[in-house]
Amino acid sequence: MGQTRLSPRFADMDDGVPVFPRGRAPRWPGAVVLAAAALMAFIAVADDRLGLRLVMVAYAVTLVCIGVCLMVMAGSLVPRTVRIDTDAASLHFAPSARATVTSVVMGVSMLLPAIAQIIAVRQSLPTMQGIFITGGPYVLAVLGVAVVGALLWRLRTPAGLELSPEGLRGIRGSAAVDLPWDSLAAVQLASAPTARLSLIPSGGARPILVPMAPMGSDPCLVVPIVRYYLDHPEERALLAGGGEAAIRRVQDAEQTAPRSRD
Repeated sequence: MGQTRLSPRFADMDDGVPVFPRGRAPRWPGAVVLAAAALMAFIAVADDRLGLRLVMVAYAVTLVCIGVCLMVMAGSLVPRTVRIDTDAASLHFAPSARATVTSVVMGVSMLLPAIAQIIAVRQSLPTMQGIFITGGPYVLAVLGVAVVGALLWRLRTPAGLELSPEGLRGIRGSAAVDLPWDSLAAVQLASAPTARLSLIPSGGARPILVPMAPMGSDPCLVVPIVRYYLDHPEERALLAGGGEAAIRRVQDAEQTAPRSRD
């Protein structure tokens, strides 16, 4: 799947609403996890009990994987840009392929300490007692299985948010979207605590709130695009021509629209 990142600008976009709590993607969680990995590695080197070393090395590898994945995921989110699938026959706001892969890597890596602990027990390798060593690996493995299971379950929903002449569909990690245009009453920008795309269905149903991560695009830019095609049904056929053309049409329409005079 080919992807490209664009930085369109629209007159009615609210670029003062942050997509992250402090205006940029938080990288400190990844740094904290990597620091914990260094501690596990130090214990593995300093202790002479082979079983304990094996489990500590597994913990260190797991934490390195999680830390790096968190940093990659944070780095894939760039404010004031949209990421689109260039191979789609529609306007498809798509999350980074790297972010999708890292989620799988994190889940699988959580199984490593449990595997190490099982080997240590079966081989009667010297280790130490304590919940962190005897029980922690299995708790982490359960979490890993849950993460991978959730990812597999979400495969039923297309990744990202796709705009076609028929409607909107997709999103993983958030509420699934499957709305014909006639079932969409309005689109707004929710700004508390951070920017989210708010899709308001017809009939008084609860709004569907979509943050940046599931669609890989800044909601401040997605809102005016969705709003344009909601308000101009005669233009929706352009959505079948690909994402770049559909976005360019919104920009061109703004430039040619008559401006009000004071």
